Amino acid sequence: MNLGKVIRVLRKQAKMSQNDLAKVCGLSQPYLSLVEKNERDIHTTSLKTICEALNVPLPIVYFMAIEKEDIPDDRRQAYELLSPHLTSMMQEIFPTSKGLMEFKNPPI
Repeated sequence: MNLGKVIRVLRKQAKMSQNDLAKVCGLSQPYLSLVEKNERDIHTTSLKTICEALNVPLPIVYFMAIEKEDIPDDRRQAYELLSPHLTSMMQEIFPTSKGLMEFKNPPI
């Protein structure tokens, strides 16, 4: 699971600096930097605050953070089959996450 990368992509999509997002969320910029580099785990409360600041629902952030390696081998084929469809549905429901969805499923 790569929450740090997802947070970084969302922050940049929102055209916010680490410092700006950290201030809005009541976090320190060094802490946010470590989270984005996956060198520090993020508390669920802080993640919820970041999601609110970036206007993206928490479940979408969790979904976008899933990497193929997180899925058990016996379920990976189903994940790969369903993931593009779920991504497309989320784009329709949550337009603010469109850039992130493109990050999840880049065009071939």
